[in-house]
Amino acid sequence: MKTPGVGSGPAPIERPRPQVKLRAISEVTPLEHAQPANLGRIAPPRDPRKVRARRFRDYIVWASLAVMLASAVALGIWFLAR
Repeated sequence: MKTPGVGSGPAPIERPRPQVKLRAISEVTPLEHAQPANLGRIAPPRDPRKVRARRFRDYIVWASLAVMLASAVALGIWFLAR
C-alpha cells in the first residue's frame, strides 16, 4: 500500500526551468516566404508559385466564360430554330 510521506524514497530532483526567449517572426519563417517590410517604390520579388497559381486561375475563369457563352449561343439557336 502506498501512503504519502511514509517511507518515500529520495526527494525528486528539481530541474531548472528553461528561460523564455522572444524571437521575431522573421527568425522563425524561412527566407523564401519572408517579405521585406517596406520596399518603397520597388516591386516585390517574383514568386513563381504565385504566378503559376494566378495563371491557372485565369485559365479557369476564361474557360468558364467560354462555356457560358457557348451555352448561351446553343440555347439561342435552339429556341430560334424551333
